[in-house]
Amino acid sequence: MDRVYRAENRVYSKEFNVAKLGFGRRVATAALAAALVSGWMGGAAMGGEGERMIRKEIVVNATPAKAWWMWSTSDGVMALSPPKAKIDLRVGGMYEWYFVPDAPEGQRGSEGCTILSYIPEKMIAFTWNAPPSIKALRDAQARTQVIVEFEPIEAGRTLVRLTQLGFGTGADWDAYYAYFDRAWGHVLGNMEKHFQKDGDSAGKSKYIYFISPSRPGFMQQPTKEEQRLVGEHYQYLKNLFEEGVVQFAGRAMDPAVLPTGVEHGVIFEVPACGIIVFEADSLEAARGIMENDPAVKAGVFKGKAFSFGLAFDK
Repeated sequence: MDRVYRAENRVYSKEFNVAKLGFGRRVATAALAAALVSGWMGGAAMGGEGERMIRKEIVVNATPAKAWWMWSTSDGVMALSPPKAKIDLRVGGMYEWYFVPDAPEGQRGSEGCTILSYIPEKMIAFTWNAPPSIKALRDAQARTQVIVEFEPIEAGRTLVRLTQLGFGTGADWDAYYAYFDRAWGHVLGNMEKHFQKDGDSAGKSKYIYFISPSRPGFMQQPTKEEQRLVGEHYQYLKNLFEEGVVQFAGRAMDPAVLPTGVEHGVIFEVPACGIIVFEADSLEAARGIMENDPAVKAGVFKGKAFSFGLAFDK
């Protein structure tokens, strides 16, 4: 990217670099600028003649501001798909989705990808890399560009357009194209499902907290005070469930923490007595919900909260 222009709080780049394995070229400046401003000119083709692009669009039950939040913030991106993300909203800032956060460095997701351009609540453009399964392109740090646009169509609804371009030729590039032709469909499907909820939950992210007994022997012989606090814990979660905050909650059937064991239990390295999946505005707010759990607050349970990236849902 050569130069960045800023006017009326709008940010857009003069040129986008198209990184390709073995050669490089630039998308025509005038055509790109015109397309960004006019919403792809009603579907006109971009780039060189015959260049292939991935193009997807959906309508979501959200304002452009809420749809934009989902692509321009770390919490928003984690509501889309990956369990972890780092978004630094500035031209040249990080735009990294970590699908496997614990994988070796360089294999976690879109590491090294950056923001190319953005217009708040209208569009965001960023570089995108190949998945680890396509090793030649991954190792070559090949990049394409992704542009996501947000267009209000009626009260409270937004048309979201995604375009990915800059693909090279050859078998690896064919695999790259096919991979993201499928993947972006899943991501946009998650976005659509997220905003199918009522207005109070739109724009919130999913979180999970695990709880386990603080005292050895709790599961075998709880005290009366512990029993009372567990009852308050149950009522606390029940109230949050009825308010639409908690999505689901339950015990992890781990023989290591049950008195008699369970034939088909799942054994955890660190026993987890309970699992709660819920919604909150931020990780800080999620931790507040966990810490207000009466059994956690009283020290009966130890708890730990994380962002939760939903992979599959019905």
